Amino acid sequence: MKNTSPNKEAGGAQTQILALLADRGAPMTLDELDAQLPNLKRKKITSSICRHVTNGHVVRKKAGCYQVTAKGKDAHKRGYTSGPQGPLTGERKPQRSTLRSRVWKALRLKKRATLGELIAYAALEDTDDQNALRNASRYVRGLRGAGVVKKLVRREPGTAPTSNGHHVYLLVTDLGPLAPYLRRNGTTLYNPNTGEEIDIDVTPLARGGAA
Repeated sequence: MKNTSPNKEAGGAQTQILALLADRGAPMTLDELDAQLPNLKRKKITSSICRHVTNGHVVRKKAGCYQVTAKGKDAHKRGYTSGPQGPLTGERKPQRSTLRSRVWKALRLKKRATLGELIAYAALEDTDDQNALRNASRYVRGLRGAGVVKKLVRREPGTAPTSNGHHVYLLVTDLGPLAPYLRRNGTTLYNPNTGEEIDIDVTPLARGGAA
């Protein structure tokens, strides 16, 4: 099947994506956009989609699925071109430093770590140890339920003679520099890097401990 998607000469990433969505009309997933735009990296596609959502050119139909709006179609007809790549408004704004955002940063840096190691990196000196443990544990549990983090079977040895060891958590999906956060209902994880919401499966977490 001939690939009729826009090429590099058709304009910048935002221009190409808007043209493709406008021509299609129907919703397209990130996987479909990735396949139709081989000259663009996945990270560039997601960041450009986020800009279009912010500008009202594109609407998210569901997690990872987007459709052009009437405003977007009009922009395409008028010859939309990508503007300066300045900072985004809306959801993608500078993120306040919190224990959870620092846990996320630690996960991205270390790739695999115990809960204690994540807390040691993320916690402030005046943070209560028990509160930090509960907070980080709930966050890692949510990341696990969303499939972003995996708990490894093999544990790190503990220092106490009676210790069963420490669980090790592996980052399997890097969602971007901005820390994803749990929605208040606890059933979805929001990714501010793309505007996506990821369903959290609480079933496999029901038996285990806090994380």
